[in-house]
Amino acid sequence: MALTVRKIFAAFAVVQVVLSVRIGDDQPASPAKPPASPAKPPPPAGGASPAKPPPAKPPPADANAAAAADPNAVPAAQAGAAPVGEEGAPASEDMCDGTHQSPIDIISVPSVPANGTDLLQYMAYNATDYWRVANHKNHSFAVIGEFGTLNLGLVEYTLGAIHFHFPSEHTVDNKTLAGEMQLMHSAPNGSKVIVSILFEEDEVEENDFLTTISQFATLPENGQLVGNGTLSVLPGFQEQLAGSYYSYTGSLTFSLCTEGVDWYIMQETARVSAEQIASFIETFGGQTQNREIQPLNDRTVCFNTFADACLNMSVVGEEP
Repeated sequence: MALTVRKIFAAFAVVQVVLSVRIGDDQPASPAKPPASPAKPPPPAGGASPAKPPPAKPPPADANAAAAADPNAVPAAQAGAAPVGEEGAPASEDMCDGTHQSPIDIISVPSVPANGTDLLQYMAYNATDYWRVANHKNHSFAVIGEFGTLNLGLVEYTLGAIHFHFPSEHTVDNKTLAGEMQLMHSAPNGSKVIVSILFEEDEVEENDFLTTISQFATLPENGQLVGNGTLSVLPGFQEQLAGSYYSYTGSLTFSLCTEGVDWYIMQETARVSAEQIASFIETFGGQTQNREIQPLNDRTVCFNTFADACLNMSVVGEEP
């Protein structure tokens, strides 16, 4: 009898051990917690953690968004970036059928002092020793570099390219002038401002600015060379930039003819000798292929007025 009882207890103990082992095997307690951790690893795209967007997709900067929408809207003077106007290909009319296009004919008004409205006070131009000259298939001659800034309102525009046209693109009272120098400014948000100085032939000494640029014997039909020497818009054109100006909203004059460009055409022309103009044209392979004059349509040309304010004017230089 005692032996039988001991056998029963021994069998019961074995059953307990077996049950314990089986219960331990079936219990997911320890291994089940890891799935809770894997449930929290980085969520898939669109997962839960909106407050910390993945660093691989930062919110695009205004400049990048503008550049994506318009290949010509490139911030100037950034390392490796092409300033507005550097891509200067001739305007293709099938891409440039907007109603606010450039260039236009300017109807002149009597010359008056700028009376504190001059653009020069907003210009922080500087000299630079690093610049290059580009020839864009005779559409224009461009000088690319970092020439300073233009601060209008809360926007800072960088002067990153200067275009030359011989003869001028804009006309005054239907008269084409000897040449035109366009100071191409762009802002990080993609907006553009072009300040234009018209050239007029006269018996004067050589313009140092043009002399420095035309140091090359010749340029390839479509290429660029690095310049040599210090180049600065000021003080050579200070007289023009301190004076009166016409303003209107237009476009780039090369493809893609992007509209929304603020133009400032200085009233005071720059005097350049016929010999220097001829030499300059010869260096760059001939006269430029300018775009035709565009209709004004519903726009207004203003006088000594910022281009954005000009939109609310009905008569040149006068409020409605």
